[in-house]
Amino acid sequence: MDTIDKILSLISMNSITVKILTETLSLPRNSISEWKKGKCKPSTSSIIKIAQFFNVSADYLLGLSDELALNGNLSDKEKYILELFNMLNETDKGIIIGRLEVMAENKRGEE
Repeated sequence: MDTIDKILSLISMNSITVKILTETLSLPRNSISEWKKGKCKPSTSSIIKIAQFFNVSADYLLGLSDELALNGNLSDKEKYILELFNMLNETDKGIIIGRLEVMAENKRGEE
């Protein structure tokens, strides 16, 4: 998977739009489209902004590491949950997120 494919995958996994990403990071409006078409490549500053936004390493985006997230502080169980979650389609991810939100809200009500 090349850099643009990884960026597009992160956009999809995080259920945001290209427009939201470019606006949030102050990237040129058509930058991702140009990268996808192979007309140009992301600049170093764009790679850094995107890596920070998605909490992944620039090495991951550039294909130097297979480690998706900067998850050194995550337990093995948390990493496993993320791995399973990333295997799901968008519908199933939405279901899981909804259930987690209900569970978290119930937990807050107990406190």
